[in-house]
Amino acid sequence: MRRSLVVVLCWAAGAAPLAAQGWGDSAATALAARAVAVRARSQGDSAVRAWQVDARGVLLFLARLGAESGPTRLVRADQLDVEVYWRAPGRSKQVIRGWRDRRYLPNELQYHRDHLGIVTDGFGPRIRLGEGDEVRDIVHPLSAEGLARYEFARRDSVRVSAAGRVVTMDVLDVRPRDPALPAVVGTLYLDRASAELVRFRFSFTPASYRDPSVEQITVRLENALVDGRAWLPYHQSIEIIRNAGALDLPYRGIIRGDWSFGDYTLEPALPDTVFRGVPIAGLRAPGDSAGPWPVPFDSVLASADPAVSEGEAAAVRAEVARVMVGRSLSGLARSRWSVRGVSDLLRYDRVEGVALGMGGRLEGRGSGLSVAPTARVGLASGLVSGGITLAHRGAGARPWTVELDAAREVRDLSDHPVVSGVVNSLGAQEWGQDHGDYVLVERAGIGVRHLVGDGTLLSWTAGWVDPGPLTVEAAPAHAEPRPQADLGGAPYWSTGLRLTSVPGGATPGGAAGGWEVRLDGGWGRESSWGRGAVSYAAVAPLPAGTLALRTYGGAATEALPRWRGFVLGGRGTLLGERYRAWGGRQMAWGELEWRFEVPAPAIPLGSFVSTGRRATLAPFVQAGWAGGAIAGGVGRPSDGVRGSAGLALELFYGLVRVEGGVGLATGRAQVTFDVGRAWWGVL
Repeated sequence: MRRSLVVVLCWAAGAAPLAAQGWGDSAATALAARAVAVRARSQGDSAVRAWQVDARGVLLFLARLGAESGPTRLVRADQLDVEVYWRAPGRSKQVIRGWRDRRYLPNELQYHRDHLGIVTDGFGPRIRLGEGDEVRDIVHPLSAEGLARYEFARRDSVRVSAAGRVVTMDVLDVRPRDPALPAVVGTLYLDRASAELVRFRFSFTPASYRDPSVEQITVRLENALVDGRAWLPYHQSIEIIRNAGALDLPYRGIIRGDWSFGDYTLEPALPDTVFRGVPIAGLRAPGDSAGPWPVPFDSVLASADPAVSEGEAAAVRAEVARVMVGRSLSGLARSRWSVRGVSDLLRYDRVEGVALGMGGRLEGRGSGLSVAPTARVGLASGLVSGGITLAHRGAGARPWTVELDAAREVRDLSDHPVVSGVVNSLGAQEWGQDHGDYVLVERAGIGVRHLVGDGTLLSWTAGWVDPGPLTVEAAPAHAEPRPQADLGGAPYWSTGLRLTSVPGGATPGGAAGGWEVRLDGGWGRESSWGRGAVSYAAVAPLPAGTLALRTYGGAATEALPRWRGFVLGGRGTLLGERYRAWGGRQMAWGELEWRFEVPAPAIPLGSFVSTGRRATLAPFVQAGWAGGAIAGGVGRPSDGVRGSAGLALELFYGLVRVEGGVGLATGRAQVTFDVGRAWWGVL
């Protein structure tokens, strides 16, 4: 900005701190009242009567799959070039001159029109988002009504350096007097000299959201002092997190918008004709811009790295959470149906047959408490399973979560999934390709979760475990079912510690990488045991494509229960080997693949989307070893390292993955089909 005095907020080491005051403090209220008066006056008698600026925005549409800390996948990216005009008193017009997009999955997302533009006047006295479909007519805290609706608390002041000039900011937290009403929650930064709003970070109370699928909206508005005359928009961002709605699935759709501004033109001659028509005009869909784009799209997306925007959005959420300590800001219903994935609703395996299930979730109002029951019945076996979890989530940006749970569940012995739940159900029912070796686990215990640092999730569990045997109860339509091993055993006390990296970014193919460390132990009347496992995944760029690495391994003591053994072979680990032919108390496995895109025919899927014009090829090699025999367990020691090599093809933006491979020792070829691994958490 040549003509703008760009402001960088920083905590000044030499600043004299202003001690924070309590809620409703008279000094804080007086500051807010002064800001209200200045803001009302500036709408009609601003130091600048008119201005014009070009704004550039990047919108990212992402999907978070699986648990709260699960991978985030980039679905779509848009870039917009918008001409913005403003004239007192409070008249504005925006014209979209350029709009281009890139889609990484088929989608028919239609943005609300106001998400395609900027906020020109700090929202005015009432805040609307999503054209009123998301939030509507929320009273602004710096309005005449706001003084009666909100209470304020003063925080330590902040000094701002701006081209040799030092400006002191008064910082006010704001929250509604009645948290049950639609209202804003956040932090205001005011120029002490003028009482003008410089920065506003905020979210909303749950009652504010009109769309039941909206979980939370966070907004950040930052202004810069232009020519020493007026605080005008400098940087703006918004994050909208949505769930599936009535059924709480482990999926979040996330829209992040980030806007920056060019050079301002002050006091331009703006005739009335500029402001005619709709507030945001111009292009109605992505298309050619009025002029050439100065920066390639790939460079724009690199600078708008979702990992960076996630960090910025998390900072706003943390600040808002601190203001409303002890209260949930989620817009989702406090009581709702809830499942961990599609397979919790309906699945098929050879020990239950068709299994129908459902879960629920009930959250206390502002207490951090929740209750989550689940239930499932296998129609062929008559087996009833399920459980209940009582959880308490603490306050703050990185809260501790404590859980008490009791469950009776059918689960596979392996911690390393090799197939999505939906594909396994279809294969098991039709052709007997059930890739589970099942055990009936009855357990009760306690668990603790906490986010350590910026990207590590710490989990600890302890309790009583009783593993029971299961037998084949259902036959597939066109084949004989695979035998089911007896994996039952004596009950024992257990404890476990898990450290998991939390993905911060997103790529078209899913999470860029991550790691996990598991340490488990058990003790009973006759024996005790210990077990450790490590997994690691990483992606590295190459001149042509990327190199992807996945590894998994572990070791355990001799008294390890049969259902806690390690297994490998066949689908997901060593193509061309017999499925789970190898296993034991120790295992090491790794896969290396080279991923690169090739042209592919685009198949239309409606008026706006297609299957995409690119496919991904991925030659790969796999190697694994297993040792330490377990009596009665699944698989046996591998007598050395086993290997395989093959080629994967990903189609439909990576939604479908076909693998073909050959066992290097067996010479046997094998082909598998599945959805992309990034989607397994919701299937």
